[in-house]
Amino acid sequence: MNRTTTLGALALCLLWSASASAQELQGEYSLFGRYSNRRHTRATLKVAQTPEGLSVTRTGRYTSQRHKNKPAFTWTSKLVTRKSPRIYEVVYSLDKDGADLGASQRLSEQELYDEGRKGSVLKGYYFLNSDGSEARELIVNSTRRGSEGWWYWIRTNGPRVGGGATGFLDGFRDRGVTDPSLYYHFGVAPRDLPALSDDEVIAKLRSNPTDPLMGRIALVRTYIWESLTYRLDNRGHLPANSAGTWRTGEVTDPTDGQSYSVVHWRDIDDNSFSVYFKDGKLYSIYYEN
Repeated sequence: MNRTTTLGALALCLLWSASASAQELQGEYSLFGRYSNRRHTRATLKVAQTPEGLSVTRTGRYTSQRHKNKPAFTWTSKLVTRKSPRIYEVVYSLDKDGADLGASQRLSEQELYDEGRKGSVLKGYYFLNSDGSEARELIVNSTRRGSEGWWYWIRTNGPRVGGGATGFLDGFRDRGVTDPSLYYHFGVAPRDLPALSDDEVIAKLRSNPTDPLMGRIALVRTYIWESLTYRLDNRGHLPANSAGTWRTGEVTDPTDGQSYSVVHWRDIDDNSFSVYFKDGKLYSIYYEN
């Protein structure tokens, strides 16, 4: 991965978030994506307003099969700069062993870089869409030292979580269901649901863009797309030999009888998801290990 590729990714995010009304970053986001070396990851981003300014807490974990049992890790920062109405920059600092340095005080950027001589300085850029319901994240590893020396960038995206006007309510989490797996919680094997290839989905979206089912698949596709882009062919499609399968249907929760529409992406690698909708609205996103 070189500097040109990193700048190109930043330019794409800038275009995505350009020319629209201001949006506030405060809230919680559920993010999915990958590192520059293709390691899959997910993260929870929480942004709170404090008397000193914005405070960011990012809890990430690896989801690739080889690394998924490694513990979650948390980065924090109070060095947050609003670069435009919908773009924020957050600077994280870690010691040489990867431990977070940003929680104790609001360090200046120069102080963080001084700390970075022993560890890592990471610059995160957060780009909100037009209504603030989704964020894209690009984290650039400015120093590549110590325990973080193996990667250049992280790219993720995902929805704002919450009951407000711009966020979806993660219903399973709020009900205390921590593992809403399609198979283990609902008892439904993905293979028993109707299947579509990614090319079939693209064709159906073009022929009938108002179809509610295709709309749900398109929404899920945007959330997992950052972790799939390295597989694209020269048409921007996922080739048949490196794509997964879309499965869709209706499922009923055996614990309370509630029904949901589900969109399941069965990946060929370590990137499978089950996404649930209720009354036509996004209800929960679950990463299937």
